[in-house]
Amino acid sequence: MDELLFNQTYPNVKNGIENHPLLDLIVWIKAEFQIDVYNIVYEEIRNDKMPRLNFILRTSEDSKMFGEKVGVYENSKVSAFLKKNYSKFENYKTENVYVITSSFENWCLTKISENAEDLKQLISEEYEEIWLVQQMYLHFIIFTQKKIKSKNLKN
Repeated sequence: MDELLFNQTYPNVKNGIENHPLLDLIVWIKAEFQIDVYNIVYEEIRNDKMPRLNFILRTSEDSKMFGEKVGVYENSKVSAFLKKNYSKFENYKTENVYVITSSFENWCLTKISENAEDLKQLISEEYEEIWLVQQMYLHFIIFTQKKIKSKNLKN
Protein backbone atom coordinates (compact mmCIF):
# COMPACT_ATOMS: atom_id res chain seq x y z
CA MET A 1 0.00 0.00 0.00
CA ASP A 2 1.40 3.38 -0.91
CA GLU A 3 0.95 6.79 0.70
CA LEU A 4 -1.85 7.84 -1.67
CA LEU A 5 -3.83 4.68 -1.00
CA PHE A 6 -3.35 5.12 2.76
CA ASN A 7 -4.60 8.71 2.53
CA GLN A 8 -7.68 7.53 0.61
CA THR A 9 -8.38 4.74 3.11
CA TYR A 10 -7.71 6.40 6.47
CA PRO A 11 -10.81 8.66 6.40
CA ASN A 12 -12.94 5.54 5.74
CA VAL A 13 -11.41 3.81 8.76
CA LYS A 14 -12.05 6.85 10.92
CA ASN A 15 -15.45 8.03 9.63
CA GLY A 16 -17.01 5.09 7.77
CA ILE A 17 -17.63 4.46 4.10
CA GLU A 18 -21.21 5.60 3.54
CA ASN A 19 -20.36 7.56 0.37
CA HIS A 20 -18.18 4.97 -1.38
CA PRO A 21 -19.19 4.45 -5.05
CA LEU A 22 -19.01 0.66 -4.54
CA LEU A 23 -20.96 0.71 -1.27
CA ASP A 24 -23.35 -2.05 -2.42
CA LEU A 25 -20.37 -4.35 -2.93
CA ILE A 26 -18.94 -3.47 0.49
CA VAL A 27 -22.29 -4.14 2.17
CA TRP A 28 -22.65 -7.45 0.30
CA ILE A 29 -19.15 -8.60 1.39
CA LYS A 30 -19.97 -7.75 5.02
CA ALA A 31 -23.39 -9.45 4.96
CA GLU A 32 -22.38 -12.52 2.97
CA PHE A 33 -18.90 -13.22 4.36
CA GLN A 34 -18.63 -11.20 7.64
CA ILE A 35 -15.56 -9.32 6.42
CA ASP A 36 -15.12 -5.58 6.98
CA VAL A 37 -13.85 -3.66 3.97
CA TYR A 38 -12.14 -0.32 4.64
CA ASN A 39 -11.84 0.70 1.01
CA ILE A 40 -12.03 -0.63 -2.54
CA VAL A 41 -9.80 0.83 -5.19
CA TYR A 42 -10.72 0.30 -8.84
CA GLU A 43 -7.88 0.36 -11.36
CA GLU A 44 -7.26 -0.72 -14.91
CA ILE A 45 -3.94 -2.50 -15.28
CA ARG A 46 -1.70 -3.83 -18.03
CA ASN A 47 -1.87 -2.81 -21.66
CA ASP A 48 -5.25 -4.49 -22.13
CA LYS A 49 -6.79 -2.33 -19.35
CA MET A 50 -7.85 -5.31 -17.28
CA PRO A 51 -10.07 -4.17 -14.37
CA ARG A 52 -8.69 -4.76 -10.88
CA LEU A 53 -10.23 -4.22 -7.48
CA ASN A 54 -7.98 -3.87 -4.46
CA PHE A 55 -9.94 -4.58 -1.28
CA ILE A 56 -8.34 -2.82 1.68
CA LEU A 57 -9.04 -4.94 4.75
CA ARG A 58 -8.01 -4.53 8.38
CA THR A 59 -5.48 -7.36 8.80
CA SER A 60 -3.59 -9.95 6.81
CA GLU A 61 -5.81 -12.55 8.52
CA ASP A 62 -8.81 -10.78 6.97
CA SER A 63 -7.07 -10.98 3.59
CA LYS A 64 -6.56 -14.71 4.03
CA MET A 65 -10.21 -15.20 5.03
CA PHE A 66 -11.29 -13.05 2.07
CA GLY A 67 -9.28 -15.27 -0.28
CA GLU A 68 -10.82 -18.42 1.18
CA LYS A 69 -14.43 -17.20 1.29
CA VAL A 70 -14.69 -14.74 -1.58
CA GLY A 71 -11.79 -15.65 -3.83
CA VAL A 72 -9.09 -13.55 -5.39
CA TYR A 73 -7.54 -13.03 -8.79
CA GLU A 74 -9.85 -13.97 -11.68
CA ASN A 75 -11.89 -16.59 -9.79
CA SER A 76 -13.56 -14.30 -7.29
CA LYS A 77 -17.27 -14.29 -6.44
CA VAL A 78 -16.92 -10.52 -6.77
CA SER A 79 -16.98 -10.82 -10.57
CA ALA A 80 -20.45 -12.38 -10.55
CA PHE A 81 -21.71 -9.74 -8.13
CA LEU A 82 -20.31 -6.95 -10.30
CA LYS A 83 -21.81 -8.34 -13.50
CA LYS A 84 -25.21 -8.54 -11.83
CA ASN A 85 -25.21 -5.23 -9.94
CA TYR A 86 -22.81 -2.86 -11.69
CA SER A 87 -23.40 -3.55 -15.37
CA LYS A 88 -25.10 -0.14 -15.70
CA PHE A 89 -22.07 1.77 -14.38
CA GLU A 90 -20.08 3.29 -17.19
CA ASN A 91 -17.06 3.87 -14.93
CA TYR A 92 -16.44 0.21 -14.11
CA LYS A 93 -15.63 -2.74 -16.30
CA THR A 94 -17.24 -5.84 -14.86
CA GLU A 95 -15.82 -8.59 -17.09
CA ASN A 96 -12.80 -10.60 -15.89
CA VAL A 97 -12.20 -8.48 -12.79
CA TYR A 98 -8.90 -9.22 -11.06
CA VAL A 99 -9.29 -9.09 -7.26
CA ILE A 100 -6.50 -8.48 -4.76
CA THR A 101 -6.39 -7.52 -1.09
CA SER A 102 -4.21 -5.28 1.06
CA SER A 103 -3.89 -5.05 4.84
CA PHE A 104 -4.34 -1.60 6.34
CA GLU A 105 -2.95 -2.71 9.70
CA ASN A 106 0.25 -4.12 8.17
CA TRP A 107 0.85 -0.87 6.33
CA CYS A 108 0.42 1.11 9.57
CA LEU A 109 2.86 -1.16 11.38
CA THR A 110 5.39 -0.68 8.59
CA LYS A 111 5.02 3.10 8.85
CA ILE A 112 5.59 2.92 12.62
CA SER A 113 8.74 0.89 12.09
CA GLU A 114 10.01 3.33 9.47
CA ASN A 115 9.56 6.17 11.96
CA ALA A 116 10.92 4.35 15.03
CA GLU A 117 14.26 6.17 14.90
CA ASP A 118 12.54 9.57 14.94
CA LEU A 119 10.44 8.42 17.88
CA LYS A 120 13.52 7.20 19.75
CA GLN A 121 15.31 10.50 19.16
CA LEU A 122 12.31 12.54 20.28
CA ILE A 123 11.96 10.48 23.44
CA SER A 124 15.66 10.59 24.31
CA GLU A 125 15.93 14.36 23.73
CA GLU A 126 12.66 15.60 25.16
CA TYR A 127 11.27 13.02 27.52
CA GLU A 128 13.86 11.17 29.54
CA GLU A 129 11.17 9.76 31.79
CA ILE A 130 9.58 7.83 28.91
CA TRP A 131 10.85 4.43 27.86
CA LEU A 132 10.41 3.00 24.39
CA VAL A 133 10.20 -0.76 24.22
CA GLN A 134 10.50 -2.34 20.78
CA GLN A 135 10.14 -5.83 19.47
CA MET A 136 9.60 -6.37 15.76
CA TYR A 137 6.53 -4.31 14.83
CA LEU A 138 5.40 -3.69 18.39
CA HIS A 139 6.22 -0.35 19.96
CA PHE A 140 5.23 0.54 23.48
CA ILE A 141 5.75 3.84 25.20
CA ILE A 142 6.09 3.36 28.93
CA PHE A 143 5.96 6.20 31.43
CA THR A 144 7.91 5.90 34.67
CA GLN A 145 6.03 6.12 37.97
CA LYS A 146 7.45 9.62 38.47
CA LYS A 147 5.94 10.78 35.16
CA ILE A 148 2.62 9.11 35.86
CA LYS A 149 2.34 10.87 39.21
CA SER A 150 3.47 14.24 37.83
CA LYS A 151 0.88 14.13 35.04
CA ASN A 152 -1.87 12.45 37.07
CA LEU A 153 -1.98 9.63 34.54
CA LYS A 154 -3.81 6.44 35.45
CA ASN A 155 -2.03 3.08 35.22
